[in-house]
Amino acid sequence: KVERPKGEEKEEVLKYIAATSGQKFMLTKLLKKDEGSTFTIFEKKEGEEEEAEPEEGKENPPKDPNTLSIENVLIGPAARKTVFFTTPKTGSYFCAHISCKAYTSLANFDAALPAIEEVKKAAEEKKAEVEAKQKENEEKVAKILEELKAIEEAEQKAAEASVEEGKKEEEGKKEEE
Repeated sequence: KVERPKGEEKEEVLKYIAATSGQKFMLTKLLKKDEGSTFTIFEKKEGEEEEAEPEEGKENPPKDPNTLSIENVLIGPAARKTVFFTTPKTGSYFCAHISCKAYTSLANFDAALPAIEEVKKAAEEKKAEVEAKQKENEEKVAKILEELKAIEEAEQKAAEASVEEGKKEEEGKKEEE
């Protein structure tokens, strides 16, 4: 999260600092505070107090990071707020607010590791939930397709029986004549 001048006032934006090989274009992008849902991770959690100064010689224990998880970026209330820098694609979105006091030594990164591990754990749990829901939905769709197939077969048999009955009636009329 960085601030950049916007006329007389400063504007808060997110600057992307890392990307996978297929997403390198993101390194040139900025996300404004009023765009999307991502900035909600910087808001205080309900009931959260200011972080107190640690006692001398002790560190504050790491707190749970604020996270944002959107199961489907194309459907639902979050979809209206989702910012796409390229063509919208189906998928999930997960982000977390992890902060270090300074990035000048490895010790500071090490201090952030518990929070990073918590975020990884939360992301893995969310991924498992989404995959389970997807499997459940696929099973529901398969069941519905089976039911539709059974209905189509029953309708086909009924139509064939109706045609046969019509033929028999016509044959009966011809014999009467």
